[in-house]
Amino acid sequence: MEKYVWQHMRRDEIAEMRDHGAVVIVPVGSIEQHGAHLPVDVDIFMAQTVALAAAQALAPDVPVLVAPPVWTGVSPHHMHFTGTLTLSVDTFSQVLRDIVTCMWRHGFRHILLLNGHGGNDQTMKAATLQLGAEGIEVAATTYWDLAAAELAELVEGERKKVGHACEIETSMMLYLRQELVDMSTAVKDLGIPPTRLPTGGAVYFWPVFDPGTTGVAGDPTLATAEKGKAFLDAITKNLAEFIRTFHKTHIP
Repeated sequence: MEKYVWQHMRRDEIAEMRDHGAVVIVPVGSIEQHGAHLPVDVDIFMAQTVALAAAQALAPDVPVLVAPPVWTGVSPHHMHFTGTLTLSVDTFSQVLRDIVTCMWRHGFRHILLLNGHGGNDQTMKAATLQLGAEGIEVAATTYWDLAAAELAELVEGERKKVGHACEIETSMMLYLRQELVDMSTAVKDLGIPPTRLPTGGAVYFWPVFDPGTTGVAGDPTLATAEKGKAFLDAITKNLAEFIRTFHKTHIP
């Protein structure tokens, strides 16, 4: 498994992966509050975990490198809660663009920004647009979007997609790192985000988690380790399928 991890390899090994047309996955996440029951590194831990799982699933057919994780993202809407660390939108965008530019200059042409934090989504997409305008083509996705249909079928609660510290995230953490989860403090809260206005799919609104709220969006009380394995398997399968297709795509 070490041969998938960029920072554990020697420069000649990385160059060899480039020469074989490797797909580079850059896990992107955050350090932020996840309710009272989960650790603050959920988003980056899960992005990195699914990246490694997909790399392992594809070996040796498709060469994949998992880059060092971008562990801090855009999380000002969680700053009411202790433990959250955030970058500004401008800084986060510049970090992503600098990392991708380095990889592009080294000759990698199949680069995937794999996000694990909803608050990064808009900025990450904007960064890919700017890179593209500069002639650097990069793919970007949030890992649960690739498996949205299957996740919705597996979810027991009312919220059928990833929220925050929800049934899906909590289940996967129970499966992978149960010792860091305190289910005695898990609470159901479907009311946030957003808290200010009722919004539909066509409207985006600042997803603030106000003081006095639970910091949860979803129902983690329904989480189980068994569900966590099923969620993780579905995500890994769909991510691997995308990477297999991406690897075949010609990028000049």
